[in-house]
Amino acid sequence: MELEYIPDKFAPVRPDHRNYLVGLTREGKLGFAGRFDDDSGGVFLYGPGTEQELQTLMDNDPYILEGVVARRTVRPFVPGVAFGLLPEDHYE
Repeated sequence: MELEYIPDKFAPVRPDHRNYLVGLTREGKLGFAGRFDDDSGGVFLYGPGTEQELQTLMDNDPYILEGVVARRTVRPFVPGVAFGLLPEDHYE
């Protein structure tokens, strides 16, 4: 998934958004997330699940709940090379 942020809105919500994503990562529901270096948006790689499960995860993201997102794009992704997740201490 790719999100495009509304510039004036994302900064105050970022800590809640990040905590939400860390929780999803620890639950094995999110494999990767990161922002663009210009803070215009971010990319998220969710784990396997149904379309409805993905929709629920996205809809519960604080950025969505607080109206930070100008545009959301979801595209299926098929990994060609597997990689490990970041170490646990990365989140602390």
